[in-house]
Amino acid sequence: MATSWRVLRVTLLLFLLVRCLSVASITLIDDADDDLEGLEELLAIDEEEEQKGGGGDGGGASNRSSEADLLRRAQRIVLELSNENAKKVVDSNEAVLLLGYTPWCPKSAELMPRFAEAATTLREMGSSLVVAKLDAERHAKAASLLGIKGFPTILLFTNGTALAYRGGFTKEEIVIWARKKTGVPVIRLSSINDAEEFLRQHQIFIVGLFEKYEGPEHVEFVKAATTDNEIQFVETNDINIAKVFIFAAANEFKDLYPLLQDVARPYKTNIMFVYVDNAEDNLAKPFLTLYGLEAEKPIVTAFDNRIGSKYLLESDLTRNTLEEFCSGLLYGYLPPYFKSEPIPNEINNYPTLLFYPAGDKSNPIKVSKKSNLKELIAFINKNIRSDDGRGITDSNHNKKDEL
Repeated sequence: MATSWRVLRVTLLLFLLVRCLSVASITLIDDADDDLEGLEELLAIDEEEEQKGGGGDGGGASNRSSEADLLRRAQRIVLELSNENAKKVVDSNEAVLLLGYTPWCPKSAELMPRFAEAATTLREMGSSLVVAKLDAERHAKAASLLGIKGFPTILLFTNGTALAYRGGFTKEEIVIWARKKTGVPVIRLSSINDAEEFLRQHQIFIVGLFEKYEGPEHVEFVKAATTDNEIQFVETNDINIAKVFIFAAANEFKDLYPLLQDVARPYKTNIMFVYVDNAEDNLAKPFLTLYGLEAEKPIVTAFDNRIGSKYLLESDLTRNTLEEFCSGLLYGYLPPYFKSEPIPNEINNYPTLLFYPAGDKSNPIKVSKKSNLKELIAFINKNIRSDDGRGITDSNHNKKDEL
């Protein structure tokens, strides 16, 4: 009799469990928004437990636990879809970024944490994008319905229409692509705080400087930002920042990159560092012409928009010389660079006086530095009034003297 009672009790428990699961499934189908609300509650509980926590073992074990907690919280932000709720979640939200995966796929396992971290970043940036995942093997019906054919697959659904993912697979690249495709192709920096926060999160970016955020150039900038899938575009109208340009061939820049990154990091809120490929004549040549230079080796120049001055690192590029160059630029003791003609071969000591006759500039005449005022005047009069064909002819073919 006791055995029969135990069997009956187990049967009742199983029945109740199945009943609860059925109710939960029906609720999930009826209201996809409950998933999002439940997610909010779970995150709030996590934050509360995190604030109450503390102490512990310390050391490496504590760090690993903290990283695991962060990853767990990030994964909770990603909504888990199923055969029952997938279509309704996609159709009832303006934008859904969906990862189709399978548990046995190594690439899926590698991408999953980055996808979860990207979801966390998007949430922190105030994005309304719903980030979701679907076990495409377990929920094959939903996977087929949504167009998931391989693993892993990322799709962006905008008002129910799917767009295949074309970005990279780091956290930052996923965030950039998602924001670009959901109406935020360009980030606008309106303050120093905005710029500092942006620089903490981005290492590579393209910046546009516009007095007013309008006009054909701005339209083209936004169009380029929307078309590119990997690089974050940013715009600002604040020109109160110095710029350091590094001109180098691609292979030279690759070797210099670690040095440049280390030196640039402390100045990133005050100085913008820009790399220009020497092979791109349309980019490099106009800048180098201002300095009268040829792109024969890595060159470092700078502009300070606050005072309209230009500068040149005239010594060899090393960590110490670049740090001194940037410090001088920032604090105002770096001497400006002025373009000048090469020193003539005739000058081998100082002072030296040279007279360049009209019509024969390649053969200057050296003037004795011991000449007194009277001798200097006589020398000038003799050379500008000589009849050896020098000078300028006017429209009436009359000779005009030229110094």
